[in-house]
Amino acid sequence: MMVTFVVSGPLAPFAEGFIERLGVLGYKEAPAAAQVGLFAHLSCWMESEGVPAEALTTGEVAAFLAERRRLGHVRLVAAVSIPRNRGGMDYEE
Repeated sequence: MMVTFVVSGPLAPFAEGFIERLGVLGYKEAPAAAQVGLFAHLSCWMESEGVPAEALTTGEVAAFLAERRRLGHVRLVAAVSIPRNRGGMDYEE
């Protein structure tokens, strides 16, 4: 899969595994790119909020998605948009 994004922030170490997982799950290039973009946005948000990767919870994910909606995003704004397993890293309930 040829999805290229620069992921910085706390999720950067998990980006390669996340992209590989999307390929295993059968994601085509455009939907995979959207998911990786969301992943990168989440990581940047976590960095700005001071949330380390190991501290990501469903509450943090809900706050991130609320921020996306507040910013005017209409796609990828539901909790189902962010899979619990992101390339080997799960977030806590």
